[in-house]
Amino acid sequence: MLAGAKVRAVDVRRTVDFSLAFLLYVLLALAVDSPFLFFNQSLYLADITYNIEPAARYMRAVWLQTGAVPLWNPDVLCGAPQWQLIWPLFYLPGQFFLFAPFPLATGMFLLFHQVAAGLAGFVWQYRNQEIDWQPLRWFPPLLFGLVFMLSGYMAGSTINLSLFACAAWLPAALLAIDSLTVKPRLWCVALLGCLIGLQITAGRPEIFLCSFLLYLAYAVFRILRLRPSVHGVITIAGSFVLATVLGLLLSAVDLYPLAELAGQAPPVGKLLTLGMNYWSAGWFDFLGLALSQPVGPLAMTSYNFYPSYPGSSQYLTSMYVGPPVLTLAICGLADRGWNQRWFWLAILVLFTALSAGEFGPILTYVHQAVPDQMAFRFPIKLSIFVILALAASAAAGARVLLDGGVNRMVLLSVGALWFVSVVVGLIPLMLSDPSFLGLLPGSQSELSTPGPWRLTRASRLSVELALAGLAGILTCLTFFPSIRRIGSKHLSVAVLGMLSGVLLIVNATNHLWNTVDGSFFESKSALAERLRKDASVFQGQFRVMSLFGESDLVPPVVRELSAAKIDPAFMQYARIVLMPNCSIGSGIILSNGVSTVPSWQSYFLATGLLPRSSLRTGSSHPAGDSDLPLLRYCQASSTRYLLTSAARRTDSGAFGDGQLAEPLPYLDGKLFKLVEEDAQLNLRIYRIDELRPRVSLMSRFQAVGSRIEALTLINRCDGSGYDPLHEILISPLRRQKLGVESITADTQAGTVKLTADSADRLCLSAEVNRPAFVVLTDSYNPGWKAYDNGKPAEVYQADGLFMAVYVEPGRHEILLVFKPDSLAFGGLLSQAGLLLTVLLLSTAAFKKLR
Repeated sequence: MLAGAKVRAVDVRRTVDFSLAFLLYVLLALAVDSPFLFFNQSLYLADITYNIEPAARYMRAVWLQTGAVPLWNPDVLCGAPQWQLIWPLFYLPGQFFLFAPFPLATGMFLLFHQVAAGLAGFVWQYRNQEIDWQPLRWFPPLLFGLVFMLSGYMAGSTINLSLFACAAWLPAALLAIDSLTVKPRLWCVALLGCLIGLQITAGRPEIFLCSFLLYLAYAVFRILRLRPSVHGVITIAGSFVLATVLGLLLSAVDLYPLAELAGQAPPVGKLLTLGMNYWSAGWFDFLGLALSQPVGPLAMTSYNFYPSYPGSSQYLTSMYVGPPVLTLAICGLADRGWNQRWFWLAILVLFTALSAGEFGPILTYVHQAVPDQMAFRFPIKLSIFVILALAASAAAGARVLLDGGVNRMVLLSVGALWFVSVVVGLIPLMLSDPSFLGLLPGSQSELSTPGPWRLTRASRLSVELALAGLAGILTCLTFFPSIRRIGSKHLSVAVLGMLSGVLLIVNATNHLWNTVDGSFFESKSALAERLRKDASVFQGQFRVMSLFGESDLVPPVVRELSAAKIDPAFMQYARIVLMPNCSIGSGIILSNGVSTVPSWQSYFLATGLLPRSSLRTGSSHPAGDSDLPLLRYCQASSTRYLLTSAARRTDSGAFGDGQLAEPLPYLDGKLFKLVEEDAQLNLRIYRIDELRPRVSLMSRFQAVGSRIEALTLINRCDGSGYDPLHEILISPLRRQKLGVESITADTQAGTVKLTADSADRLCLSAEVNRPAFVVLTDSYNPGWKAYDNGKPAEVYQADGLFMAVYVEPGRHEILLVFKPDSLAFGGLLSQAGLLLTVLLLSTAAFKKLR
């Protein structure tokens, strides 16, 4: 009877602990996300401005109008599947952006994932503790959840919401694996499968792949430690495999179309060929684990990305966990009684080496072996696993604190390191010339840049080092028995909890409160209006190509602003000049853009066309220096305007002050008409007067064997004679389906017009005098289905990139519908996965009832 009462008391206490932890995490998340939830504020840097907000705006607008999520986006890359521009499309928490305006949806998205990560982490650590119940048992799990949900990664990486979302499910999956290895049950399989599916559809394959390897390693570690029977090992392994299959099925609606897209991508469209780059973390970047963001991001070595910051462009602006957490983590790893310490130490070392990229010992060799693998672009993203290991170690350190078993030498050593941090931080403040800080790679100009509080970054770095050292020393003092005798365990826990929480919240709010008002995205582009007026034709009949690149100067109109205004002004500038994917709402269709998987348009522009006459001195293109191929591509793709910069950085230049500039050569004046040049915007506008309309009838064609052959002919048009105004290149050609072997006549083939134009559906009406092709300069994709007068028709590749439908003389009503088989098949697989999940949960519930 007493035993039963004790069990009930423990259950009540556990419920209270879980409820209080949930309430605390919700309150903290509401506080850090308050600008988005209550004040119409929005994130705006990098991917938010370039990709996420425009895509969310477009999908929400179409959904509100039609009640369906658009599968095709006509505004970028001459049209592209929506999952090529922003992937995934059907991640369930992402549906917030369909139901709410962007600022509010962002806040709800952040709140949901932060609380899910924190609470799952709390439950995982609470159940994973191998000590008897005690009054302060809740503190180590509470600390873990707090660290993981508010770490610098989970706050600073929100410029890429899919990265943040994928990382948020790590603790929950580890919790499911714990349950699965203790006693395999059907609900555990269903839970782990759902979590794997969520991580896959969150859209970061590199994070998921590393997560899956972590899960596998953790499951093996648990099996080795628990030593179940052979039958138990087989059951656990089978459950893990079943959960993986379930996760793949649930995510198939997103995964299968992307796999098809990857299979259709340019076989030679490698990242380095496309001008992409890699960034590796040096030791100065890992200082972010100890220093919070008031110091500002340190500059990176040999790195630039098409504009995301005018100053430094770190992908993750902080990996902060704070000095108290680092101190507790060291104490946890030093505890010989912690049976998981070698596992988490190995994870910590491995992912630190991976996150360091080419500064580390692993990825240097990987990059040499496979230099163009996307999975290792920006390897600093893998630092979430470093933070996970530190948070687990810090929870173990907190348990050591409660037990009073901290090694004195470890404490003295860690305290000495924090004392050195204080001294190193104070010395520069006492010197009039802290130029020796220029030893930080790539940081000479950055450290002298003034910022908040009228301090240079060098001064702020000094202050931050000193504050970090003091926080670390205070943490060490709470461990010493002589200090603890003055107070109590409760006092130590209160000090550590408050210190860790306050520092994490300050760091998180410093990231998340760097916002603009939601109206930032409502501002109209004056440039777009000028282009529409100059074109004097219906805006949907022509496109614009933006050739702004990563070597362009920050324009004077932005560079001359104060430090407080430069970031939002730079982002708005990117929208004004129609950076790829930013044309939503401008009424302008772009013929280029940025895609998840390299597109044929992007590949062709970057490797085949370029403004060859604008290459740097000493550079050349294998096909020559003529700009005629670029003109022919613009004519073929209905591109009326080209936007370029007027000046660019030299190789030794950098964003911000002191950048070295050189004028950009003009495009060939015989081919492109310069209609405007704006020095303040660092902008030139060129016009092409003769171009193929978006919809046309072409009575001349040349058969080619593949799109590569077609693109090669365009790329060599100064020798091949290709002219898109008078002919098209058709592939794949099945002559037995045509009424003639070839179409060569120059007579007028008839008329055609676009009668209905929506996201996934196009209607055309044609009066045809002789056999011809109806040519649509929207991107070719096998997901498009054509119906000519109600009968299925073949969709051909025109000029390797566009669509064409063959028609005989007469009247034709042509319907084009984007209905990809890959999405339908993936949807069926996901429905099967959902059915299997429900079946597993129902079976588990039925067994419990019995």
